[in-house]
Amino acid sequence: GLSTEYVKEASAKGQLLLNKRPCSEDDTLENGDVLVHTYVIQEPPLLDDPILVLAENEHVLVAQKPPGMPCHPQGKYQRCSLTELLRASHFADSAAYLHPVNRLDRQ
Repeated sequence: GLSTEYVKEASAKGQLLLNKRPCSEDDTLENGDVLVHTYVIQEPPLLDDPILVLAENEHVLVAQKPPGMPCHPQGKYQRCSLTELLRASHFADSAAYLHPVNRLDRQ
C-alpha cells in the first residue's frame, strides 16, 4: 500500500483524482467512485547502444540486444527491457506477446 504521507503529498500535487476532481485527504470513497492515481515510473538508464533487428516476419523477430539490457521486465526494469521496447516499436497491439526463446551467445 501507499503510506499516509505519500497519499497526502500526491493529493497536494494533484496526482490523485476522485471522480475527475482533485482528491483531498478528507475525502471518503463511496461505491461507484473512480480514483485515478497518476505517477511517473523512473527506471535506471540504459546504455545508448541500439537494439539490432536481424530478421523479422509474421511469426519470428530476431534481435540482438545490447549488453546490460534485460530480456524481459524484471526488478527495476519494467519498460526498458528488450521485449517491451520491441513491442512498443514493432507492434500496433500493445498486448502482443513476445517471448525470448534463446540466447545465441551462450552455450
